[in-house]
Amino acid sequence: MKKIILNLAICLLPFTSFADSEYDNCISDGIAPAECSGEEYDRQDKRLNIAYKSAMKSSADQNLLKQQQREWIELRDASCPKPDDDNATAHSYDMHMQCLSRITESRANELEKIVDLSINSANTEVDYDDAVNAMNAPYLAYGNGAYAMFKAENECWESIGNATDAERCMAMLMAGAFIEAAWAQKQGRVPVPNYQGDAATKRMEENLAKAKIPEEEKQMARNNFKKNGNRIIPSMINVGALGR
Repeated sequence: MKKIILNLAICLLPFTSFADSEYDNCISDGIAPAECSGEEYDRQDKRLNIAYKSAMKSSADQNLLKQQQREWIELRDASCPKPDDDNATAHSYDMHMQCLSRITESRANELEKIVDLSINSANTEVDYDDAVNAMNAPYLAYGNGAYAMFKAENECWESIGNATDAERCMAMLMAGAFIEAAWAQKQGRVPVPNYQGDAATKRMEENLAKAKIPEEEKQMARNNFKKNGNRIIPSMINVGALGR
């Protein structure tokens, strides 16, 4: 049964011939396939470890990434069961190591894409001064400032088309929370519920989850906001958010 599962797993994994790879060169040198596949797995495993550490550093949700990695390990172990020691042959070991190499290579590729997205999203296209002003202007213009901000924020969430739009909405929401908190303190009152810390953070993630953009775009928006969210306070000063 294990041989059947192993062979099926290899067939279902993305096809990789290891052409033009060190594995291919190893075989060409006349080294035993089992030894070559073992060396190939070591290389892919090192790639995986480097990519995972880099992804953890750049991830906006490290707990989620850890959970995904644990689930992948379970999938790997189920897909590539180790041959029984009593019945193991050079061929069965080679097949086992090829299975591990392929599934590990696939996971390393996925993690490297996460890292690439994080690097590519380091520079934001969002104008944080504009995002802050989009909340500050209606707050000052209307008697019920918090309601006016909430309306502007909802209009933003309803028009999301990409990661940049999503990041702008996140910036607007958090700017609204800061603006309301600052004015509430000045006026000796409690901020309205919608713009209290926990409620604002929860609404941000709920709205982002509902946004009709790919998950990759949502993650890019999270990464960008995590890196650029500290621009909100300087932008509040730039636009005179507390100057009246």
